[in-house]
Amino acid sequence: MQYDQPLDTIEVYEGLNFAREALTRLRRPTGKPTSPGLNCRDIKEHNPDFKNGEYWVDPNGGTAVDAILVFCRMETMETCIRPSPSQFDRARWTKNRRGAQYFMGDINGGKEFFYKTDFSQLKWLQLYADGARQQLVFNCFNTDSDGTRLSLYNGDEVDTFRGRYKKSTKISSTDECSCELVKNMGLRKECKDNEWHSAVYDVRTNKTDVLPITDVLLFDVGNRDSQFGIELGEVCFS
Repeated sequence: MQYDQPLDTIEVYEGLNFAREALTRLRRPTGKPTSPGLNCRDIKEHNPDFKNGEYWVDPNGGTAVDAILVFCRMETMETCIRPSPSQFDRARWTKNRRGAQYFMGDINGGKEFFYKTDFSQLKWLQLYADGARQQLVFNCFNTDSDGTRLSLYNGDEVDTFRGRYKKSTKISSTDECSCELVKNMGLRKECKDNEWHSAVYDVRTNKTDVLPITDVLLFDVGNRDSQFGIELGEVCFS
């Protein structure tokens, strides 16, 4: 650069701002847009009095330009990513009775569940974490949940009835929608009784690239008197 050439003041100010942000984060990440932590644990360790709430984190480091907004559960120091949407209303979603159907892939537009993050930040969150958990609730009306499978982020699927995926992942469930479970438990009620019931699936894993859940495979949908809805919980990394 020649001495008589004017400085690009915009670039200079941007450089100063990035340097200022980096120095601020080295001192104390506050979870604000200009001072995100690497994750919620990082924010909590520097701010012991902080409570549960929404904070900004930047797991991949660098500048705060690509920071994401998460929910921090400070008592467990979990970093939680929320789905959008988190709830799919109770309805007769399909009239197709052909058998196994992916809720998102076949019934609801050919996509996967969407989460408020991006690929890079999610991969770094998985890398920093020792464990992860997520819950999915299947609300049923004359719909049998037998055979329900959860599609996982790493591309695999898990049978909700088995209760385990490899050595690292457990699936616990409370299932009032399964006709097989109702029969095995000797309950007097019918599994298809024109009333709403729920199946709750809790996934906990030490293999963090398993979550989040990307889709759910259903087998008993499309009947005339059949309805269902889905509530998708946040995925929390610890």
